[in-house]
Amino acid sequence: ANLTVNTVVSATPLLSLTNCPGSTAVFSTVASGSGPFSYAWFKDGDALGETGNTLTLNNVTSEDAGVYSVIVSGACGSVTNSANLTVNTVVSATPLLSLTNCPGSTAVFSTVASGTGPFSYTWFKDGNVLSETGSALTLNSVAAGDAGIYTVVVSGACGSVTNSASLTVNTVVSATPLLSLTNCPGSTAVFSTVASGSGP
Repeated sequence: ANLTVNTVVSATPLLSLTNCPGSTAVFSTVASGSGPFSYAWFKDGDALGETGNTLTLNNVTSEDAGVYSVIVSGACGSVTNSANLTVNTVVSATPLLSLTNCPGSTAVFSTVASGTGPFSYTWFKDGNVLSETGSALTLNSVAAGDAGIYTVVVSGACGSVTNSASLTVNTVVSATPLLSLTNCPGSTAVFSTVASGSGP
């Protein structure tokens, strides 16, 4: 007669995942030992009803985050493996505020990013890349040439967002000089000037 000694069940570990919302998360394991094998999947201890060696989660949201486990059973015992699913948050950023400045003043554009980082910042003026890489762009002693549309692209672990605002640089006020008058008694004397620059 033959004696067959089965092999204790083992299974490759599940790999923890970090996903963006809307993506697909896949947990899988490969069983070894003496079969046949059966699989039972759980999320945070609750049975999911999946019975294959792979668990696929489509279009994940924050609600899908948690601890996923699989119990692999065979002819000789069972083994349990677990892993985490982390669902990152989509990047957002506060809008830039349009500015109206006088020549020589300081203009500051800034944004506050939220979501899952790390964050990176790329600044543009009228579509041309600037050297600033922080969350704020400071323009010292602005002049007419600094006027334009300023844009920041904020990127994070899950996507990016683009915000824009304008900088208007006022012109210095000037006025035509008053003219000295010589009048006869009883006549009307009129002084006038014409202003130019940024009003009112």
